[in-house]
Amino acid sequence: MEHISQPARATNFTSLAKKVLLNRKLNAITDCKNQLSLKISHELNTPLNEIFCIVNKLRSELLTENQQNCLNNIHEATIDLLTLLNHFLSSYQQSAPETQPIDNDKNKLTVLLVEDDPIVQRVHSMMLKKMGFNVEIAANGYQAIDLSNKHYDAILMDIGLPDMDGITTSLTIRQQKEKNSSTPIIALTAYGDDVKQECLSVGINEVATKPIKQEELNEILLKWINI
Repeated sequence: MEHISQPARATNFTSLAKKVLLNRKLNAITDCKNQLSLKISHELNTPLNEIFCIVNKLRSELLTENQQNCLNNIHEATIDLLTLLNHFLSSYQQSAPETQPIDNDKNKLTVLLVEDDPIVQRVHSMMLKKMGFNVEIAANGYQAIDLSNKHYDAILMDIGLPDMDGITTSLTIRQQKEKNSSTPIIALTAYGDDVKQECLSVGINEVATKPIKQEELNEILLKWINI
């Protein structure tokens, strides 16, 4: 039987004690982070979603042009805040499922992100890059149509675009751009089921509701892209 000297035993015990102490500290930090994220979700996410639902209901009422514009501004600002908050919580929570990069042959798969809001552009771009995609951005429908002269592996399309909405843009791409005639188009909308059938009728493959979470986006792209 191998004899272990007293100093060696003391060293091993000290090393083990340090590891146990470190694990306890890490577990305590993780618990604090999870409690904080739950607090943030309860205090911010819940009321923001309530505001979002109320504004959506009010937008269907007969309003003056000024009232409608004010509601639209609140609506867009709420989406921005929810998008940022959900991205923060998804990245922050230790218990959240880890997003695995998609095996896309050395990052050769490229997604066209069609979105006019700079904040949402940044958040969705970060989400796509985290999954391993190259990302190109179009700020409106006209830019998207110009860019779609080349092939993309998927198109993430905001429906509420200025000048030319996402439905019209998607229909134009399907009809005029041979290289993307069958490219998966995933629509992002704050209008829920109200526009789903219209989206599907012009060749959009799937409709997701804003704000979209990292896990949901990952699942949708894995579903539609042949990898």
